[in-house]
Amino acid sequence: MALLMKTLVGGFVLFGIIPLIHACWLMDAGSKDQCQDYLDYSWHPHGSTWTNRYCVTCTCSPGYMVCCSEFPKTNTPGCTLKKDFKTCKYTVIKSDPSIECAINYR
Repeated sequence: MALLMKTLVGGFVLFGIIPLIHACWLMDAGSKDQCQDYLDYSWHPHGSTWTNRYCVTCTCSPGYMVCCSEFPKTNTPGCTLKKDFKTCKYTVIKSDPSIECAINYR
């Protein structure tokens, strides 16, 4: 029972950390011949890579696709990211110039 509890707690910790580190996810392709972008509903052939208007880059493979946000994350209080969806670039905004902002990339 103790091993089961340690495994469960370790799993919750691991799954709590992954979203902070990785902004990528694996998804079903939507079709056997191509992939459907779940944000703009466009279709893409196997082997293709694209970036949609939400700055999410996806790669289509037979049966699945991998998508990653082009924007990092910050969990530092007083720090926010201003996202430009036209250029897929961002600016770090600090409420206090003296604070250090931790930026988490994928």
